[in-house]
Amino acid sequence: MSDIEYLKQALELAKKARGDTAPNPAVGAVLVEEGQIIGEGFHRAWGESHAEVLALQELTHCENATLYVTLEPCCHQGRTPPCCDLIIQKGIKKVVCGFHDPNPKMAGQGIAKLRAAGIDCELQTIPEIKDFYRPYAHWWQTGRPFVTAKLAMTLDGKIAGKNGERKNITGSGMQQFTHEQRKLCHGILTTARTVMNDDPLLNVRLPGKTKVKPLFILDRQLSLSPDAKIFHTGAPITIYHDDLLTPPQSKNTVTWVPMPSHAEHLDLLKIMQHVAQAGIHDLWVEAGGRLIHSLHSAGLLNRAIIVIAAKWFGPEALKAFDSDPGLLYGTPTWRIIEQDALCEINYDK
Repeated sequence: MSDIEYLKQALELAKKARGDTAPNPAVGAVLVEEGQIIGEGFHRAWGESHAEVLALQELTHCENATLYVTLEPCCHQGRTPPCCDLIIQKGIKKVVCGFHDPNPKMAGQGIAKLRAAGIDCELQTIPEIKDFYRPYAHWWQTGRPFVTAKLAMTLDGKIAGKNGERKNITGSGMQQFTHEQRKLCHGILTTARTVMNDDPLLNVRLPGKTKVKPLFILDRQLSLSPDAKIFHTGAPITIYHDDLLTPPQSKNTVTWVPMPSHAEHLDLLKIMQHVAQAGIHDLWVEAGGRLIHSLHSAGLLNRAIIVIAAKWFGPEALKAFDSDPGLLYGTPTWRIIEQDALCEINYDK
């Protein structure tokens, strides 16, 4: 197998923990000697052993081995010791990593430290790994999360029935896709209006697994009911409100955060910066067209997933957008999930 093929194997390991490691990135590692994989590992959760440690833990010395790791090995002390020190101690002959760590504490210093110790260390960038670390790199480069918004609508551009009545739009295949995307993200953003209209759980529900994610809610007027289902899912919840209002006292799972408003809208940039400070690299947005339009207009939307269902709700149903949001520019990619058409648009230059 080639270096690229081994890096792809390490990436498959990293994918197992995607969405579970924030504020750390997900990382996979494969140790190879004479064409045989003799160790492998992936970082499972923040504060737990790194991928390199797990790949090396059963081995005493590895003079003839090559370590393939998706991200540059760390060289600084965090919640765990530097991986570079262990790699040097084990006598690894060669290290191939798939992405420079954009963390300022790293910035190539991991590779430099390994080379200074006499280890042949290469950076082998491949598109799959670059795409995998887009949210992590964006988080470091901008101080904001990588934002993906999903919106499902009918053929006539409606997202609910008359007076906002909740109606099923997409089929079971699209619903499963949504839960898979929730699993991959680090946090979920929604609005008080969406919560009041739909009373969603906003957790991950996949066969054999139910999981909660940090939840962020825009509630400018502090209008949420304490009986909403989201308050019983157990996820840490952050609620952003107008800084002129006084919220209830914070409790174990809920924190209220005041934010300035402009023209009756909360400051989305400051909210994104606050979300990022919570260690959220990858933010999944489930809300109505108004928020998605606002995020796009403010240049805060990195990816949109627009789902078109083969349904027609009629003129009295609730519209997704009051005016053209300008979302569909560039080259959207389309695919069909059962009876629903999914359009994905990436806005990163």
